[in-house]
Amino acid sequence: MYLTVGVLNNIHNDLLFYSIDVSINISDCERINIKPKKKLPPDKLFWFDYKTVKEKDVENQSAILLIEKSQFDKLDKNLLPKCKIIATSDPKLIFTTICSYFYNDEVIREIHPTAHVHPKAKIGLNVSIGYNAFIDECKIGDNCIIHENCTVAKGVQIGTNTEIHSGAKVGLQVFGFEKNPSGAWIKYPQIGSIRIGNNVTIGANTCISNGFIGDTNIDDYTVIDNLCQIGSSAVIGKYTNIAANSSISNNTKIGQRCWIAPGVSIKENLVITDDVFIGIGSVVIRSITKPCTVFGFPAMQIPTG
Repeated sequence: MYLTVGVLNNIHNDLLFYSIDVSINISDCERINIKPKKKLPPDKLFWFDYKTVKEKDVENQSAILLIEKSQFDKLDKNLLPKCKIIATSDPKLIFTTICSYFYNDEVIREIHPTAHVHPKAKIGLNVSIGYNAFIDECKIGDNCIIHENCTVAKGVQIGTNTEIHSGAKVGLQVFGFEKNPSGAWIKYPQIGSIRIGNNVTIGANTCISNGFIGDTNIDDYTVIDNLCQIGSSAVIGKYTNIAANSSISNNTKIGQRCWIAPGVSIKENLVITDDVFIGIGSVVIRSITKPCTVFGFPAMQIPTG
C-alpha cells in the first residue's frame, strides 16, 4: 500500500523523512523492542521501540524504520546510505495510525434486520446499528456505530462519529434509592436523560445511567473502556480516558483530559478538575481541585518528578 508524505504529515506535524521523497510502499507494520540481529525485509515498516538506537542497528537495513526523533538526531548520517527513516517525537501515534490502514475492517453501514428501532427514533446519516440492538425513541447523529446487543433508551441524545460497543446499556434507571422512615429502600425516579457528544467511544458492556434531575453528560472525544459504570447525573469532560472496570458514582463531575486507570472507584458528588491522573485500583473519596497524580485507597496525591 502506498502512503504519501502528505498523508503522513496530516497525522502529525513534526515528521522528518530521511531518504523518502514523495511516497512509501508499506506491505505491513511491526513493532520491535529489541535490537534486530538480522536484516529486516524491505517495504515493511518497523518501529524501533527501545531506548537507544545505534548506527549499527540501522546502517544495513533497507526496511522503513520509525525512530524517535531525539534518537535519530544522534545518529551519524554518513553511516545511513540505504536507510528509509521516519523520525518523529510521537512514534507510537504514527505507528498505530499507519497500522489502522491495514487492520481497521470497514464497518457495513446498515441497520441490521434483527435490531429494534423505535419508529420515532431520529437516526442520522451513515449510521450502523448491529444485530439485536434496542434503540428507543432517541436521537443518534451522523456516522455513529451502535454494535450488537446494545440498548439506547428513550430520550438519549448521541452526537456524531460516536461508537458504542457490544452489550453497552445507555440510558438505564438502575440504582437510585433512598430510605423511608421505616428503613426500607424506596426507588426514586431518574427523570433526566443522557447526552453523549461527538467522537465518543463507549466500551462493551458499559452501563450509563440516566440523570436524576439533570442529565448525565459525556463530552466530546471522551473514551470509556469495557465494563465501566457511569452513575446518574455524572459529567465527564472532553478528552478524558476511563479504563476498564472503573466506576463513576452519581453527580460526580470529571474535568477535561483526565486519565482514570483500570478499576478506579470515585465516590458520588465529587469534583475532579482537569488534567488529573488517577492510578490503577484507586478509591477517590474527596474532590481533587488541582491537576495532579493520585493513587491508593483512599487516593492520595503522589509526586510525579
